[in-house]
Amino acid sequence: MRAATPTSPSAGSKAKSPITTASTRSPPDLRAYAAIERVFGESQTAIHWGSQFYALFTLAFIFLIGRRLFGEEAASRPGPWPRS
Repeated sequence: MRAATPTSPSAGSKAKSPITTASTRSPPDLRAYAAIERVFGESQTAIHWGSQFYALFTLAFIFLIGRRLFGEEAASRPGPWPRS
């Protein structure tokens, strides 16, 4: 008698999902992570704190762009809400 071969992932074979094999990060994020690992190291703590600094600098950059485009008052608002 011939042995049955699995034909679907649920039957025992492990098929790789294209979502898990491809990177979901943008190229600037990948460059930032490479720089973070070069400066701070490859430990989990170093990557965590490097990512925190990256987020802080991104927030400051967005603030500066908003201030230049829309003025000081609009840049200091907490979002689309009107000033009361």
